[in-house]
Amino acid sequence: EERRRSGSHYTPRALTRPIVEEALRPWLERCNHQPTAAQILALKICDPAMGSGAFLVESCRYLAELLELAWSREGLPEALKPDGSAHGEEPLIYARRLIAQGCLYGVDKNPFAVNLARLSLWLVSLSKNAPFTFVDHALKCGDSLVGMERVEIEKALKGASRQGELLEDYLDQLRQQEERSFALFHADSRSDADDAQKRQALDDLNASTAYLRTVGDLLVASFFNDKKQKDRDDLKKRFLEETVKTNSAQELEKALANELRHLRTGEKGIQPLHWQLAFPDAFNRANPGFDAVVGNPPYLGGTRISHCLGQSYLYFLVEKTAESTGNVDLAAFFIRKAALITRFQGAFGLITTNSVVAGDSGKASLAYLCRGGFDMAAPTPSRQWTGESASVAVVRVFGTRASKTEAKPVIVRSLAANNAICQRGSDVFGDGFILEQDEYEEWCMNQSACLDVIEPYLTGADFNDSPTHSPSRYIINFGTRSMEEAARYADAFERVSARVKPARASVAQKDRRELWWLYATRAPRLYEFLRTHSRCIGISQISNNLALSFANAGQVFSNTILLFLDERYQFFGIMQSRIHSEWVITRAGSMGLALRYTSTSCFETFPFPADLLNPVATDSYHEANQKSLESIGERYHQFRAELMVANNEGLTSTYNRFHDPSETSSG
Repeated sequence: EERRRSGSHYTPRALTRPIVEEALRPWLERCNHQPTAAQILALKICDPAMGSGAFLVESCRYLAELLELAWSREGLPEALKPDGSAHGEEPLIYARRLIAQGCLYGVDKNPFAVNLARLSLWLVSLSKNAPFTFVDHALKCGDSLVGMERVEIEKALKGASRQGELLEDYLDQLRQQEERSFALFHADSRSDADDAQKRQALDDLNASTAYLRTVGDLLVASFFNDKKQKDRDDLKKRFLEETVKTNSAQELEKALANELRHLRTGEKGIQPLHWQLAFPDAFNRANPGFDAVVGNPPYLGGTRISHCLGQSYLYFLVEKTAESTGNVDLAAFFIRKAALITRFQGAFGLITTNSVVAGDSGKASLAYLCRGGFDMAAPTPSRQWTGESASVAVVRVFGTRASKTEAKPVIVRSLAANNAICQRGSDVFGDGFILEQDEYEEWCMNQSACLDVIEPYLTGADFNDSPTHSPSRYIINFGTRSMEEAARYADAFERVSARVKPARASVAQKDRRELWWLYATRAPRLYEFLRTHSRCIGISQISNNLALSFANAGQVFSNTILLFLDERYQFFGIMQSRIHSEWVITRAGSMGLALRYTSTSCFETFPFPADLLNPVATDSYHEANQKSLESIGERYHQFRAELMVANNEGLTSTYNRFHDPSETSSG
């Protein structure tokens, strides 16, 4: 619970090791599985949401094992030989120290987590004859998703500066200082004096980069402090004008103290992280970025980001992330960030919520990267996260940057032929409408006149669990009756008045407040279709498997069921087919381990066979196809219906058995 509260989640080794190995597999293959010590020590691996450092520790262990093997082929380094600075130390421990000091990088927004990660790397590389491993240069506290590119910061400064030559000199000297400092940081600390020298060098470097970091923070603040683009531009201009008047980071911080304080320590304070300034040794290379990015980024549904982190935070992510929307999971933004900081031929491996596989999150992350120069492995199947009290389903995601080409926008359009075929059931918005079985039986015994406005009420759970898709409850349904007409059914009207009207009185929607005796949404097109047809085809919106069936007229459908205005077996056959199933898997959202079927993503974009949506075929060829599909759909449905009744099992149980490799039933 403390880890959950502090944001310092721990991922067990059973999950970290496979992620690290797979993320480094492309590099290892390029080295023919026998990398040299120099190739190993040149690697740079990052966890952008490191928590207590589990992935960095696993990377340290794994690379140290490879380094020890490389030494066995090449010979020990000078430090481990007699008279060497580390002579007598275990080679594996010495290898871990070198890896921790020169190859590992991490970020977390929680300072407590950063301290835990530092402690974790100390412990895994601890030597009795040397000071703690120096990792302060590589573990940063900040928000991985909020920051500016170094080139943007420098460009903004150059545009405002009146002393271009002095600025260029400052930037050149800074890069030289960064190169010297990181060469020192990567060397092993063998004494307290070594450690003190590194700390002084880090202080000096931080002082030198403070001006650029403050300017970067101000560019972020200009976005967060105003919602309109014109106001943001004006604010950015005012901030940059202050850079002309000030000569140091301290002066700039003082001049714009209120604005910076609001950004960093306000109600939803943010500490931006400017990646190229934080890790210049990784990004100043000819092929910039990290060789591998690993981790377990936080999960937060898109609609909750603004609530938890602020509306401006969500706006910033959407603005800076092409083809994203406000419905994208926070984990999907981390996938895009991982891809952005991965160098050419580098790879990333993350364990994350299965929401990133499909829906808006899938489009903004995996689908985007597939078109943007990444070779993406198919995500591993969803699995339950060990130890969580809530239902959290996770997948492992891997990608290798195969080219430097940017993704091109893709627009998936709804098809006109599919419009208006899929309808959601009624959103009742009031439990007072619903009658349990015993209540309904009591009204029947009393032969109440209200039975004329009571109908069976079918929910998604009933649809999936009942062998015959039979409802377990009933519902008061005044249809489109006026208040005066509804009041004639006194018992039903009084019940709704007492149990529904009070709750509706405080809702924002005028229609729901004033028409409180009617359902919140009444699905008129659906019930109009069922007045002239005996059935339609339905699917529970949340389901473990794609499972459709027929739903009879004469009942009220809840808004957890989607209904298709067609009663033909041929339509059912295509909708239940593997073709449609594969389409849905790539486009549906998710809820826990279940699919979340949506009309806009799954159905309206699905291309049906020619003329299937036309009730009358246009020629003999299509007529033959329709008859064939009608026969197939009918045989499949009838066999399944008889099987479910015989086994007394609904759609969920039946399809769980159908997909179980150990199932032996002939049915």
